[in-house]
Amino acid sequence: MQTIVGVKYKNSTKVYSFSAPDFEVKIGDRVVVDTSNGPSLGTIAFGSKQVEDSQLEEALKPVLRIATEKDLNREKRLIEKADNDMPLIRDKIAELGLDMNVTMVEYSFDETKVTISFTSEGRVDFRELLKVLAYTLKCKIELRQIGARDEVKAIGGLGLCGMECCCTKFLKDAEHVTVKMAKLQNLSLSPTKTGGLCGRMMCCLAYEDPVYKELSKELPEVGKVIQTPEGEGVVSYNDILKQRVTVKIAQGDNAFKIKEFDLAELKGEKKQVEPVNEEIKVKENISEQKNIKNDAKQNATDENKQKKSKHKRRHFNNKKGDKKNGI
Repeated sequence: MQTIVGVKYKNSTKVYSFSAPDFEVKIGDRVVVDTSNGPSLGTIAFGSKQVEDSQLEEALKPVLRIATEKDLNREKRLIEKADNDMPLIRDKIAELGLDMNVTMVEYSFDETKVTISFTSEGRVDFRELLKVLAYTLKCKIELRQIGARDEVKAIGGLGLCGMECCCTKFLKDAEHVTVKMAKLQNLSLSPTKTGGLCGRMMCCLAYEDPVYKELSKELPEVGKVIQTPEGEGVVSYNDILKQRVTVKIAQGDNAFKIKEFDLAELKGEKKQVEPVNEEIKVKENISEQKNIKNDAKQNATDENKQKKSKHKRRHFNNKKGDKKNGI
């Protein structure tokens, strides 16, 4: 058994395991860890826990220390340096006429190496570029070609739903999405409807696929001839979520009608009627009687007001007549 802690880097969603330190760490703490590429700054993603040795693929690296203010300031300085070097790197690529789109520049924590991530339509011969950049930046250069999904994961953005992209927010690995999933959900195959920012099909289609598969098990296939309460017909559409089937029923003389049925109707099942709760029924009757009494009282009050108003008007008119007669 070994005690481990989880650490993730910057905005990455993937969590890496490290040997638990002697000092106490908690979730959210910034720490300096030892990696195969030298020291690196990360964030504790989960606290100490025990795991079997068989579950570990290789020997774990240690957590060196809690990040100090000096470490955090160094991280900020390296980020600013990478941002300032981005235009320079792009200029060198343009001078060499290479088909490369730089998406991210990142310095190692000890400043001995700079990793440049880029996208390209095909393979790129960047041997000359490595020489130029190594001479200009005075450190080791690593050029890493990434795909469209990795580019969006690194940069981030908003999906069609208006929320932050899943790959940026929480996904550890990209979901495997197929056209069959979109067809099962009766979605348009247009890239503007089912495509994400990366141009590939949206990862969220894979989350919903098991539910759609389960709900569509008992629904008849589109184009199949089935028996309905109104006669034989051909299935033209299935509403998987509502469990309703649209059927085209022949009427004779080459005429037909479109009718929608619940799946339960096609199976010959009767809809369950909810039992009447006697207690609720009694309360409703009492409430209704109270409303009738209140209405009767209100009517009586309104009648009394009308009588008083008539009496006042009659009395006023009598006084007015007396004044006219000189009384």
